Amino acid sequence: MVNKDDLDLLRAEDDLVCVLRTSNMAQIMVVRSILESAGIPHAVHGDKVLRMMSPLSPVPYCGDTIWSAAVYVRRQDYEEASQLLQENPIEEIDE
Repeated sequence: MVNKDDLDLLRAEDDLVCVLRTSNMAQIMVVRSILESAGIPHAVHGDKVLRMMSPLSPVPYCGDTIWSAAVYVRRQDYEEASQLLQENPIEEIDE
């Protein structure tokens, strides 16, 4: 489920695309901060389940974990969001 606060930033008719999928809650928080600082509306799907599961050991599943969350932006913001994430690498952020 997408957070209600995120829905306030986006409209039902917005065409959303995924800019990040991860099981690392710290990465999600940093990405949200980057996007918010740039004024890019976004939504996170799956972060509540991830927060509940984070104290537990990740369950391996095809090289990742079963539990993950995704950050979505509007299609028209995708290029800018992708560029910002390339300029601010998050791969090395640990929980």
